[in-house]
Amino acid sequence: MTKEDTDRLIEFTKLSLDQIGYSDQNEKPGYFLQFKDNGECKFLTSSNGNFYCSVYQARPALCRSYPKEESQYKVCSENIIKLGLIDLST
Repeated sequence: MTKEDTDRLIEFTKLSLDQIGYSDQNEKPGYFLQFKDNGECKFLTSSNGNFYCSVYQARPALCRSYPKEESQYKVCSENIIKLGLIDLST
């Protein structure tokens, strides 16, 4: 994440930088978004069986541009079908 991403998330969530991301200065500079133990995004939330981004207005640039590669479009399309968000019967 960029500095702008982390600043926007801190302002929006009122969480500390360590609660939002982690840094691996040995590999790459900057911060990486925290994930839940099950691999989901920390900010993925569900309500009544529907999933949504709880920080959508402040989401990082990477999330804003997702999906942008063909493999990501394929995964998104498969998930939309699995979730029943489109009707394939017509």
